[in-house]
Formats: sequence, C-alpha cells, structure tokens
Amino acid sequence: MDKIAIVILIILLIIVSLGLLVYFDQIKIQETSPSQEINTPTPAFTSSSTPDIEGVLPAIQPNALENKPDINPLDDANPIQDIKTNPFE
Repeated sequence: MDKIAIVILIILLIIVSLGLLVYFDQIKIQETSPSQEINTPTPAFTSSSTPDIEGVLPAIQPNALENKPDINPLDDANPIQDIKTNPFE
C-alpha cells in the first residue's frame, strides 16, 4: 500500500512540475514577444482603403427594444379585476 501511495505522489509531482514549466514558459514568451507588431497596420488596412467602405453599414438603433410589441399574456390574465367583490365598500 505504501508503494502505491509513493508512486501516485511521484506522478503528481511530475505533472505539477511539467505544468509549472509550461506556464512559466508561456509567460516568458509573452514578455519577449514584441507588441509593436500587433499595433502596426498591414498594407491592406491603410487609411486609403477606409473611404471605400464608408456608408456601407446601415444605421444602428441605439435601443433595439424601444419599439417592441406588447405580447405579454399575463397583462390580460384576469379579465374581471375591475369588478368589486367586497360588499362593504
């Protein structure tokens, strides 16, 4: 029984150490990669091509639910709610 626990402990230590190795390797790659390549525009998206697509998209409503229909069935659930049932009022 002791040998099984030791083998399981060794396997867990190997898995944790490999996970930490991969994690720290990813952090090192992110720190050394130049972020300037992400911010530089590609030649296909220069300012000369932006007027070609201007006005193509339709106007977007600021509130899409402003003109929604009233389809709630619970508003009309009690058709006799205006009838008074208390004779002492």
